[in-house]
Amino acid sequence: MIFDIFSTGDDSVIGFFNKRERFHDLFRIPFTDTKFTLWDKVDDFGYHQKKDGTVVIYQTGVSFKGPWILRLFWHLHSWYVAKATIKYLNTDVFGDSDRLEEAEHIRHEIPLYALEEFVQSVQKDLEAVVADQLKKGDKEAHRQAEKALREMKKVRNTLDLSKTKKTLTIRTYHDNEKMFFDNF
Repeated sequence: MIFDIFSTGDDSVIGFFNKRERFHDLFRIPFTDTKFTLWDKVDDFGYHQKKDGTVVIYQTGVSFKGPWILRLFWHLHSWYVAKATIKYLNTDVFGDSDRLEEAEHIRHEIPLYALEEFVQSVQKDLEAVVADQLKKGDKEAHRQAEKALREMKKVRNTLDLSKTKKTLTIRTYHDNEKMFFDNF
């Protein structure tokens, strides 16, 4: 890994950060000494502060060697990481030092968090529909809206992040680490 860090003049503000990292995955055929490269890629991750004070965050592929299907996989993975990062940065817990544990939990569960957030917004919309139908006096429409709202609350309860116990962990192997197949 190579790190580049520059400040903007005020040492407390870092205006540029870049991390260049190489991911080289070797596959060893069990019970043999034959190894081949699955992929060898170099990525840049970082941010820079523009003159107007806004910050640009990026992840850029520098090089890739390997089968095209894996390149497609990594391209889709990068797209997901960008979307998940935007989602995380726009949460109300990001940057709140009093809610670090909650922020960490959300960071590990971004897809579930995004789904829960969507269901919550649908629930709020349904609550508004229920109230509107009650005002209008349309009993049948009010009854149907309340039924839909009850169903949405059931869905939301099953997605409740505070009840989830497991977290997805992704392990990346680097050049100096052994892969699972090295144990054969």
